[in-house]
Amino acid sequence: MRVLLLCLVILGAQRLTRQDEPVIRLRPHSAMITTDAGGCMVQLVDASKVISLPDPIPTVDKAGNPWAIAAKNLGPESVSIVGKPAFRVRVSVGQTVHIHSDGVTYSLQR
Repeated sequence: MRVLLLCLVILGAQRLTRQDEPVIRLRPHSAMITTDAGGCMVQLVDASKVISLPDPIPTVDKAGNPWAIAAKNLGPESVSIVGKPAFRVRVSVGQTVHIHSDGVTYSLQR
């Protein structure tokens, strides 16, 4: 009984943390992530092989937090996300990457 209760608590906690991050689904074959995606999980479904990040590079999202996204590739192929000046990351199917901006460059968050 304790194990069941513990599992329910863990699942409930995971559900709450996922609700904090809004989800945006990029339109199929779209090649651009927009500035307003800051602070969101961006799901990539049937995305272009190369997706661009906003230019100019944003500093903050709508809530005033440092601009960042989580990008999850739902398939069917790997995609590359690129941004100026020299940012590029390949995202495999099923992989999630966390991209941060400081207003000058993009970087991966670990």
